[in-house]
Amino acid sequence: MVVKKNEAPVATTETTKVKFETVEDTFDNLEFEQDENSSGYDEVYFVKMKTKDLAYFEFSKKIGDKIHKDTRTTISTIEGKPTKIELGSYTFENKEVKTLKISLNKVINEKNVLFIISTSFTQSARAIINALLGCKEPLEHVNITVYKNAAGYTSVKMSINKKKSEWKYSIDEQRKHIETIKNKKGEFVSNDYSDLDELFNDELQNHLGILFPEQVTRKIVPEEDLSIKNEEATFGDIDDAEGFFEIENN
Repeated sequence: MVVKKNEAPVATTETTKVKFETVEDTFDNLEFEQDENSSGYDEVYFVKMKTKDLAYFEFSKKIGDKIHKDTRTTISTIEGKPTKIELGSYTFENKEVKTLKISLNKVINEKNVLFIISTSFTQSARAIINALLGCKEPLEHVNITVYKNAAGYTSVKMSINKKKSEWKYSIDEQRKHIETIKNKKGEFVSNDYSDLDELFNDELQNHLGILFPEQVTRKIVPEEDLSIKNEEATFGDIDDAEGFFEIENN
């Protein structure tokens, strides 16, 4: 093709194929500006499990007086050494909502990073708690993956200390602590997980001495702690779905 002076290039029928490399997003490549903090870690990230339309982890970080979010919706796995588990609660529409915080430590790109996973007792959180209750040794490493199963429900795949995780309570055992609410016609309305959440909360509290033999931590999270609350945080889970109880093991 010849381009004459002051003339626009003439289009040709030739095409050039460009090959793009597909790169899988992981939490290892978070790109936030460095922020000074007094925690002793190089960086601290707040993590939420998002399960409404997609299944992924949302990462955010405090920079100055602002919270910056990683906008990707493709990071579905997080791992690290658990350093603390905190149990708490807040009130929503006159109901107590139990909450869970798991702190994970990981060295990434020579930086000592702390990840704080905050969630209420959703079905995904209950699956994580059930797996933690099934662990009979101190926590050294956990790997958590959230995904949509074939039925379209969010499921959890988890390994603990590089081994497959095992639930303490089977699906049938859990159902004994779930109240089914029906209308006057006998039609299903919703499930009440209050008794199951109370059981899981108390069991995990008593189990912390095994998971963290050198420390037992319990913290009541105040209502104004907005890092816990999110759109999946209360009673909006899909009820009566066996797929929600599914957990796969590495």
